[in-house]
Amino acid sequence: MAPTISIPDSRMGDILNGAKKVSFTPTQRKLIEHMIRSGNFDVLLNTLKGFRNGVIYGARVRFPHALVLNLVWSKAPYHAMPGKILQVTKTHALGLGYSAVLFAVVRGALQALTGRISLWHNTLAGFLIGFFFWGDPENGVHLQMIMYKMARVLFVLYRVLAARLKLTAPRYGYALFAGAVWATSLTLMEGSPNSLQSTMQSSLEYIFLDKKMK
Repeated sequence: MAPTISIPDSRMGDILNGAKKVSFTPTQRKLIEHMIRSGNFDVLLNTLKGFRNGVIYGARVRFPHALVLNLVWSKAPYHAMPGKILQVTKTHALGLGYSAVLFAVVRGALQALTGRISLWHNTLAGFLIGFFFWGDPENGVHLQMIMYKMARVLFVLYRVLAARLKLTAPRYGYALFAGAVWATSLTLMEGSPNSLQSTMQSSLEYIFLDKKMK
């Protein structure tokens, strides 16, 4: 039997407030409150709320990003831009929504099987999310997501290891690292430009190689 979890009042109110436009009788409202407090529907509620949050967050982040990139860098005609912007926004939003669904299902299932939440539940859920929803190397949104996360994960791993091993960074360690990153990017810009991600290639060439006065 799955463990019963008490739902905080704040969370219950948040869930119920999401349905303000729906008219409930006192009996129906009491039944809904009982269902939420029982903990028996945690996976379902987490899945629905996670999907909603993922879609909203993905749309908020991707739409303005895609709009700016298309206006600044895209060579496509203006009438074709709305379709491209909506497509990448949809990909990003649904990808995060589905990721939240899989996370809730995996964690809920493993918690029911083991009787508790463990760190490796997150690890497994994260691997499955990346494999199934962000693993297409031909999809620009997927590539951008992984590059975004990889850079931040590597920074965090360095800080965690440094703290645990009590390592002290050299005085100019960060400056040397920044120099190495810029040296690599500008070398690739000249020696192998097509290997760079398209927006990075465009921005570097515009800043450093395009000398035309417009």
